[in-house]
Amino acid sequence: MKYFKFVIILILIVVIFFGANHLYSSYLKENPNIRLPIDDINLSASDFALNTIDNRTIRLSDYKEKSAVVLNFWASWCPPCEDEMPHFSKLEKEYEQVTFLMINLTSQEKSKATVEKFLKDNNYSFTNVLLDEFGELSSKYEIYSIPVTIFIDKQGNIINKRIGKLDEQTLRIEIENMF
Repeated sequence: MKYFKFVIILILIVVIFFGANHLYSSYLKENPNIRLPIDDINLSASDFALNTIDNRTIRLSDYKEKSAVVLNFWASWCPPCEDEMPHFSKLEKEYEQVTFLMINLTSQEKSKATVEKFLKDNNYSFTNVLLDEFGELSSKYEIYSIPVTIFIDKQGNIINKRIGKLDEQTLRIEIENMF
């Protein structure tokens, strides 16, 4: 009986969490110009170093004073992440002055090979696919659901943090707001 109650409570928590995330994302889609009141906005982005899928090491500080940065936290099993990936791919090619760091929550994937297969199957050729293999970066940036996109200016300050799937127009607006 205790097990049954535990399962019911767990199911309710999951339904409430995903329902709230869906409603929140839907609201943002209908109102793409809304800038979220995030506590971290205008704070200096925390530096990090992660390995890429092609075995390079990237540090956020490498881009300070050189480039604005878009951090996108995603996973291959996440439908909203999959929906927004074509927009990131397109705009990465269009906005050469912006560095896109596509951060895979590898700690939540089956394997690195799963990530590689997802990218290959969808013909994505992102310049920088980073692997958060132990969940340390997602914890540091307080990523509790995905997708999440963080916009960082050339000075290394967080300009905005968007939770949920972004359409192309919203992503473009956020990138333009970085300058």
